[in-house]
Amino acid sequence: MSYVDEIYERVVAQNPGEPEFHQAVKEVLDSLKLVIDANEEKYRREGILERFTEPERIVSFRVPWVDDNGNILQVNIEHISSVSESEAGDYAKRTLNMGNEKGWMSDYRYKVSETDDGFLVVFVSGEANKAMMNRLLYTVFFVLAGSFLLILLLIPLTLFVGVYYFAGRKYYFISLLILLECMLPFFLIFEGRKPQARELVLIAVLVALNVAGRAAFFMLPEFKPVVAMTILAGVAFGGETGFLVGAMTMLVSNMLFSQGPWTPWQMFAMGIIGWLAGVLYRKGVLRRGRLSLCIFGVIASTIIYGGIMNPASALMWSNTVNWKIILSYYVTGIPVDLVRAVATFIFLWLGAEPMLEKLDRIKVKYGLAC
Repeated sequence: MSYVDEIYERVVAQNPGEPEFHQAVKEVLDSLKLVIDANEEKYRREGILERFTEPERIVSFRVPWVDDNGNILQVNIEHISSVSESEAGDYAKRTLNMGNEKGWMSDYRYKVSETDDGFLVVFVSGEANKAMMNRLLYTVFFVLAGSFLLILLLIPLTLFVGVYYFAGRKYYFISLLILLECMLPFFLIFEGRKPQARELVLIAVLVALNVAGRAAFFMLPEFKPVVAMTILAGVAFGGETGFLVGAMTMLVSNMLFSQGPWTPWQMFAMGIIGWLAGVLYRKGVLRRGRLSLCIFGVIASTIIYGGIMNPASALMWSNTVNWKIILSYYVTGIPVDLVRAVATFIFLWLGAEPMLEKLDRIKVKYGLAC
Protein backbone atom coordinates (compact mmCIF):
# COMPACT_ATOMS: atom_id res chain seq x y z
CA MET A 1 0.00 0.00 0.00
CA SER A 2 1.33 3.41 -0.93
CA TYR A 3 1.97 6.21 1.55
CA VAL A 4 -0.96 8.22 0.15
CA ASP A 5 -3.38 5.29 0.54
CA GLU A 6 -2.18 4.62 4.08
CA ILE A 7 -2.83 8.24 5.07
CA TYR A 8 -6.31 8.23 3.56
CA GLU A 9 -7.28 5.04 5.40
CA ARG A 10 -5.88 6.51 8.60
CA VAL A 11 -7.99 9.66 8.18
CA VAL A 12 -11.14 7.62 7.54
CA ALA A 13 -10.47 5.43 10.59
CA GLN A 14 -9.79 8.37 12.90
CA ASN A 15 -12.73 10.47 11.65
CA PRO A 16 -15.64 8.03 11.13
CA GLY A 17 -18.97 9.25 9.82
CA GLU A 18 -17.55 12.41 8.24
CA PRO A 19 -17.77 11.83 4.44
CA GLU A 20 -17.36 15.51 3.58
CA PHE A 21 -14.01 15.65 5.35
CA HIS A 22 -12.97 12.36 3.75
CA GLN A 23 -13.77 13.81 0.31
CA ALA A 24 -11.75 16.97 0.95
CA VAL A 25 -8.73 14.95 2.09
CA LYS A 26 -9.01 12.54 -0.86
CA GLU A 27 -9.06 15.41 -3.39
CA VAL A 28 -5.89 16.85 -1.90
CA LEU A 29 -4.10 13.51 -1.68
CA ASP A 30 -5.03 12.63 -5.28
CA SER A 31 -3.61 15.95 -6.48
CA LEU A 32 -0.33 15.25 -4.64
CA LYS A 33 -0.02 11.53 -5.42
CA LEU A 34 2.43 11.83 -8.32
CA VAL A 35 4.78 14.08 -6.34
CA ILE A 36 4.59 11.98 -3.17
CA ASP A 37 5.09 8.64 -4.98
CA ALA A 38 8.25 9.96 -6.66
CA ASN A 39 10.00 10.37 -3.29
CA GLU A 40 7.79 8.43 -0.91
CA GLU A 41 10.37 7.48 1.71
CA LYS A 42 11.50 11.05 2.27
CA TYR A 43 7.95 12.37 2.71
CA ARG A 44 7.11 9.43 4.98
CA ARG A 45 10.18 10.11 7.12
CA GLU A 46 9.29 13.78 7.49
CA GLY A 47 5.61 13.01 8.19
CA ILE A 48 4.45 15.55 5.58
CA LEU A 49 1.03 14.05 4.86
CA GLU A 50 0.32 13.43 8.53
CA ARG A 51 0.73 17.17 9.12
CA PHE A 52 -1.50 18.10 6.19
CA THR A 53 -4.35 15.80 7.08
CA GLU A 54 -4.56 16.55 10.79
CA PRO A 55 -7.90 18.39 11.05
CA GLU A 56 -8.18 21.85 12.52
CA ARG A 57 -9.17 21.91 16.17
CA ILE A 58 -12.89 22.54 16.61
CA VAL A 59 -14.21 23.61 20.02
CA SER A 60 -17.86 22.59 20.40
CA PHE A 61 -20.12 22.70 23.46
CA ARG A 62 -23.79 23.20 24.38
CA VAL A 63 -25.24 25.86 26.67
CA PRO A 64 -28.74 25.06 28.14
CA TRP A 65 -30.86 28.00 29.24
CA VAL A 66 -34.48 29.04 30.00
CA ASP A 67 -36.14 31.83 28.04
CA ASP A 68 -38.63 34.40 29.37
CA ASN A 69 -41.55 32.06 28.67
CA GLY A 70 -40.07 29.26 30.75
CA ASN A 71 -39.06 27.12 27.79
CA ILE A 72 -35.86 25.06 28.26
CA LEU A 73 -33.58 25.58 25.26
CA GLN A 74 -29.98 24.81 24.30
CA VAL A 75 -27.49 26.51 21.99
CA ASN A 76 -24.60 24.83 20.18
CA ILE A 77 -21.44 26.96 20.24
CA GLU A 78 -18.58 26.04 17.90
CA HIS A 79 -15.29 27.71 17.03
CA ILE A 80 -12.82 26.93 14.22
CA SER A 81 -9.62 28.98 14.56
CA SER A 82 -8.72 28.91 10.84
CA VAL A 83 -11.99 30.53 9.71
CA SER A 84 -12.67 34.24 10.04
CA GLU A 85 -16.00 35.75 11.07
CA SER A 86 -16.75 36.96 7.55
CA GLU A 87 -16.15 33.48 6.12
CA ALA A 88 -18.23 31.87 8.84
CA GLY A 89 -21.11 34.24 8.05
CA ASP A 90 -21.42 32.69 4.59
CA TYR A 91 -22.12 29.33 6.19
CA ALA A 92 -24.30 30.50 9.09
CA LYS A 93 -27.57 29.50 7.40
CA ARG A 94 -26.37 26.02 6.43
CA THR A 95 -26.91 22.83 8.36
CA LEU A 96 -23.39 21.82 9.41
CA ASN A 97 -21.99 18.73 11.02
CA MET A 98 -18.47 17.86 12.07
CA GLY A 99 -17.62 16.29 8.71
CA ASN A 100 -18.55 19.21 6.44
CA GLU A 101 -17.05 21.68 8.91
CA LYS A 102 -13.71 19.90 8.65
CA GLY A 103 -14.12 19.60 4.88
CA TRP A 104 -14.96 23.29 4.58
CA MET A 105 -11.94 24.15 6.70
CA SER A 106 -9.73 21.98 4.48
CA ASP A 107 -10.66 24.05 1.44
CA TYR A 108 -8.98 27.04 3.08
CA ARG A 109 -6.18 25.11 4.67
CA TYR A 110 -4.90 23.46 1.51
CA LYS A 111 -4.93 26.48 -0.78
CA VAL A 112 -1.25 27.19 -0.15
CA SER A 113 0.97 25.05 2.07
CA GLU A 114 4.76 24.88 2.13
CA THR A 115 6.78 21.86 3.25
CA ASP A 116 10.12 21.85 5.01
CA ASP A 117 11.74 20.99 1.68
CA GLY A 118 10.45 24.18 0.09
CA PHE A 119 7.80 22.55 -2.12
CA LEU A 120 4.73 24.70 -2.68
CA VAL A 121 1.46 22.76 -2.59
CA VAL A 122 -1.61 24.45 -4.03
CA PHE A 123 -5.16 23.09 -3.88
CA VAL A 124 -7.40 24.84 -6.41
CA SER A 125 -11.18 24.73 -6.43
CA GLY A 126 -13.39 27.42 -7.94
CA GLU A 127 -12.67 30.47 -10.11
CA ALA A 128 -11.55 32.65 -7.20
CA ASN A 129 -8.91 30.13 -6.19
CA LYS A 130 -7.73 29.82 -9.81
CA ALA A 131 -7.19 33.57 -9.93
CA MET A 132 -5.22 33.33 -6.71
CA MET A 133 -3.17 30.50 -8.23
CA ASN A 134 -2.34 32.61 -11.29
CA ARG A 135 -1.22 35.55 -9.15
CA LEU A 136 0.94 33.22 -7.08
CA LEU A 137 2.63 31.72 -10.15
CA TYR A 138 3.31 35.15 -11.64
CA THR A 139 4.87 36.28 -8.36
CA VAL A 140 7.11 33.22 -8.14
CA PHE A 141 8.15 33.63 -11.79
CA PHE A 142 9.16 37.27 -11.44
CA VAL A 143 11.03 36.67 -8.17
CA LEU A 144 13.02 33.80 -9.69
CA ALA A 145 13.70 35.80 -12.87
CA GLY A 146 14.91 38.72 -10.76
CA SER A 147 17.25 36.44 -8.80
CA PHE A 148 18.63 34.98 -12.04
CA LEU A 149 19.34 38.43 -13.52
CA LEU A 150 20.96 39.71 -10.33
CA ILE A 151 23.28 36.75 -9.90
CA LEU A 152 24.33 36.14 -13.50
CA LEU A 153 24.25 39.66 -14.97
CA LEU A 154 24.47 42.41 -12.37
CA ILE A 155 27.33 40.94 -10.32
CA PRO A 156 29.62 40.24 -13.32
CA LEU A 157 28.86 43.76 -14.56
CA THR A 158 29.92 45.17 -11.18
CA LEU A 159 33.18 43.22 -11.37
CA PHE A 160 33.79 44.53 -14.89
CA VAL A 161 33.27 48.13 -13.78
CA GLY A 162 35.58 47.63 -10.81
CA VAL A 163 38.41 46.26 -12.96
CA TYR A 164 38.23 48.51 -16.01
CA TYR A 165 37.05 51.79 -14.53
CA PHE A 166 38.59 51.66 -11.06
CA ALA A 167 41.63 49.53 -11.98
CA GLY A 168 40.91 47.20 -9.08
CA ARG A 169 41.74 49.89 -6.51
CA LYS A 170 38.19 50.31 -5.17
CA TYR A 171 37.86 46.73 -4.07
CA TYR A 172 36.21 47.59 -0.75
CA PHE A 173 33.55 49.55 -2.60
CA ILE A 174 33.08 46.76 -5.16
CA SER A 175 32.88 44.17 -2.35
CA LEU A 176 30.14 46.20 -0.69
CA LEU A 177 28.19 46.44 -3.96
CA ILE A 178 28.44 42.68 -4.52
CA LEU A 179 27.37 42.04 -0.95
CA LEU A 180 24.25 44.16 -1.45
CA GLU A 181 23.53 42.47 -4.78
CA CYS A 182 23.91 39.06 -3.10
CA MET A 183 21.38 40.04 -0.46
CA LEU A 184 18.76 41.31 -2.90
CA PRO A 185 17.70 37.89 -4.25
CA PHE A 186 17.54 36.59 -0.70
CA PHE A 187 15.16 39.31 0.39
CA LEU A 188 13.14 39.03 -2.83
CA ILE A 189 12.59 35.31 -2.30
CA PHE A 190 11.48 35.76 1.30
CA GLU A 191 9.50 38.96 0.72
CA GLY A 192 6.28 37.09 0.02
CA ARG A 193 6.41 34.89 3.13
CA LYS A 194 7.66 37.29 5.84
CA PRO A 195 11.11 35.92 6.78
CA GLN A 196 11.65 35.32 10.47
CA ALA A 197 14.68 36.43 12.44
CA ARG A 198 15.56 32.78 13.06
CA GLU A 199 16.27 32.30 9.32
CA LEU A 200 18.64 35.27 9.24
CA VAL A 201 20.34 34.05 12.42
CA LEU A 202 20.80 30.59 10.90
CA ILE A 203 22.53 32.02 7.83
CA ALA A 204 24.77 34.15 10.05
CA VAL A 205 25.72 31.02 12.02
CA LEU A 206 26.55 29.13 8.81
CA VAL A 207 28.78 32.00 7.70
CA ALA A 208 30.47 32.04 11.11
CA LEU A 209 31.13 28.28 10.94
CA ASN A 210 32.56 28.67 7.45
CA VAL A 211 34.84 31.51 8.55
CA ALA A 212 35.97 29.51 11.58
CA GLY A 213 36.69 26.51 9.37
CA ARG A 214 38.81 28.59 7.03
CA ALA A 215 40.72 30.13 9.94
CA ALA A 216 41.29 26.74 11.63
CA PHE A 217 43.20 25.46 8.58
CA PHE A 218 45.15 28.67 7.94
CA MET A 219 48.45 26.75 7.94
CA LEU A 220 47.39 24.64 4.92
CA PRO A 221 47.03 26.80 1.79
CA GLU A 222 43.69 26.12 0.03
CA PHE A 223 43.04 23.03 2.19
CA LYS A 224 39.85 24.48 3.68
CA PRO A 225 36.25 23.29 4.32
CA VAL A 226 34.76 26.46 2.79
CA VAL A 227 33.61 24.96 -0.52
CA ALA A 228 32.13 21.93 1.25
CA MET A 229 30.19 24.02 3.77
CA THR A 230 28.91 26.35 1.05
CA ILE A 231 27.64 23.38 -0.98
CA LEU A 232 25.85 21.95 2.06
CA ALA A 233 24.23 25.33 2.77
CA GLY A 234 22.92 25.48 -0.80
CA VAL A 235 21.61 21.91 -0.70
CA ALA A 236 19.92 22.36 2.68
CA PHE A 237 18.42 25.84 2.28
CA GLY A 238 18.35 26.68 -1.43
CA GLY A 239 20.43 28.48 -4.03
CA GLU A 240 19.96 32.04 -2.78
CA THR A 241 21.01 31.08 0.74
CA GLY A 242 23.98 29.13 -0.62
CA PHE A 243 25.08 32.16 -2.63
CA LEU A 244 24.78 34.45 0.37
CA VAL A 245 26.70 32.06 2.65
CA GLY A 246 29.53 31.64 0.14
CA ALA A 247 29.88 35.34 -0.66
CA MET A 248 29.64 36.51 2.96
CA THR A 249 32.17 33.89 4.05
CA MET A 250 34.84 35.19 1.70
CA LEU A 251 34.20 38.83 2.65
CA VAL A 252 34.30 38.22 6.41
CA SER A 253 37.16 35.70 6.40
CA ASN A 254 39.33 38.04 4.32
CA MET A 255 39.34 40.35 7.32
CA LEU A 256 41.66 37.67 8.75
CA PHE A 257 43.39 36.61 5.53
CA SER A 258 43.71 40.19 4.15
CA GLN A 259 41.38 42.08 1.86
CA GLY A 260 42.39 43.01 -1.66
CA PRO A 261 41.19 43.30 -5.24
CA TRP A 262 40.71 39.53 -5.16
CA THR A 263 37.91 39.75 -2.56
CA PRO A 264 35.04 40.55 -5.00
CA TRP A 265 36.14 37.72 -7.28
CA GLN A 266 36.29 35.27 -4.38
CA MET A 267 32.85 36.39 -3.21
CA PHE A 268 31.38 35.83 -6.65
CA ALA A 269 33.12 32.47 -7.23
CA MET A 270 32.18 30.99 -3.87
CA GLY A 271 28.66 32.40 -4.09
CA ILE A 272 28.10 30.80 -7.50
CA ILE A 273 29.09 27.41 -6.05
CA GLY A 274 26.47 27.69 -3.32
CA TRP A 275 23.84 28.89 -5.77
CA LEU A 276 24.50 26.07 -8.25
CA ALA A 277 24.42 23.49 -5.45
CA GLY A 278 20.97 24.67 -4.41
CA VAL A 279 19.60 24.88 -7.95
CA LEU A 280 20.96 21.51 -9.06
CA TYR A 281 19.65 19.84 -5.92
CA ARG A 282 16.16 21.28 -6.42
CA LYS A 283 16.20 20.07 -10.04
CA GLY A 284 17.19 16.56 -8.96
CA VAL A 285 20.57 16.64 -10.73
CA LEU A 286 22.58 16.74 -7.49
CA ARG A 287 21.82 14.04 -4.92
CA ARG A 288 22.32 14.08 -1.17
CA GLY A 289 24.58 11.02 -1.24
CA ARG A 290 28.23 11.40 -0.31
CA LEU A 291 29.56 10.35 -3.70
CA SER A 292 27.33 12.75 -5.64
CA LEU A 293 28.21 15.67 -3.36
CA CYS A 294 31.93 14.83 -3.49
CA ILE A 295 31.96 14.71 -7.28
CA PHE A 296 30.18 18.06 -7.45
CA GLY A 297 32.62 19.43 -4.87
CA VAL A 298 35.62 18.46 -7.01
CA ILE A 299 34.04 20.03 -10.11
CA ALA A 300 33.12 23.17 -8.19
CA SER A 301 36.62 23.52 -6.69
CA THR A 302 38.46 23.14 -9.99
CA ILE A 303 36.23 24.21 -12.86
CA ILE A 304 34.01 26.81 -11.15
CA TYR A 305 36.22 28.40 -8.47
CA GLY A 306 39.47 27.85 -10.36
CA GLY A 307 37.83 28.79 -13.65
CA ILE A 308 36.88 32.17 -12.19
CA MET A 309 39.88 32.94 -9.97
CA ASN A 310 42.64 31.98 -12.44
CA PRO A 311 41.70 34.52 -15.14
CA ALA A 312 40.87 36.99 -12.36
CA SER A 313 44.47 36.66 -11.17
CA ALA A 314 45.65 37.42 -14.69
CA LEU A 315 43.50 40.56 -14.77
CA MET A 316 44.79 41.69 -11.36
CA TRP A 317 48.53 40.99 -11.71
CA SER A 318 49.42 40.98 -15.39
CA ASN A 319 50.19 44.21 -17.29
CA THR A 320 48.85 42.73 -20.51
CA VAL A 321 46.12 40.13 -20.86
CA ASN A 322 45.89 37.69 -23.76
CA TRP A 323 45.03 34.04 -24.23
CA LYS A 324 48.60 32.84 -23.60
CA ILE A 325 48.80 34.66 -20.29
CA ILE A 326 45.38 33.42 -19.19
CA LEU A 327 46.36 29.85 -20.19
CA SER A 328 49.60 30.14 -18.20
CA TYR A 329 47.61 31.19 -15.12
CA TYR A 330 45.31 28.21 -15.61
CA VAL A 331 48.27 25.82 -15.86
CA THR A 332 50.11 27.23 -12.83
CA GLY A 333 46.85 27.20 -10.87
CA ILE A 334 46.21 23.46 -11.39
CA PRO A 335 48.14 22.31 -8.27
CA VAL A 336 46.28 24.83 -6.10
CA ASP A 337 42.93 23.81 -7.60
CA LEU A 338 43.72 20.13 -6.99
CA VAL A 339 44.54 20.78 -3.32
CA ARG A 340 41.22 22.61 -2.94
CA ALA A 341 39.42 19.76 -4.70
CA VAL A 342 40.98 17.10 -2.46
CA ALA A 343 40.09 19.09 0.65
CA THR A 344 36.51 19.52 -0.51
CA PHE A 345 36.21 15.80 -1.31
CA ILE A 346 37.51 14.81 2.13
CA PHE A 347 35.31 17.24 4.07
CA LEU A 348 32.20 16.25 2.12
CA TRP A 349 32.92 12.54 2.39
CA LEU A 350 33.34 12.74 6.15
CA GLY A 351 30.86 15.44 7.07
CA ALA A 352 28.13 15.75 4.42
CA GLU A 353 25.63 13.23 5.80
CA PRO A 354 25.86 14.15 9.51
CA MET A 355 25.86 17.86 8.70
CA LEU A 356 22.80 17.60 6.45
CA GLU A 357 21.01 15.58 9.14
CA LYS A 358 21.67 18.38 11.64
CA LEU A 359 20.50 21.04 9.19
CA ASP A 360 17.35 19.06 8.41
CA ARG A 361 16.65 18.74 12.11
CA ILE A 362 17.03 22.50 12.52
CA LYS A 363 14.61 23.10 9.64
CA VAL A 364 12.00 20.84 11.20
CA LYS A 365 12.51 22.05 14.76
CA TYR A 366 12.29 25.74 13.94
CA GLY A 367 9.83 25.46 11.05
CA LEU A 368 12.27 26.76 8.43
CA ALA A 369 11.65 26.37 4.66
CA CYS A 370 14.48 28.29 3.08
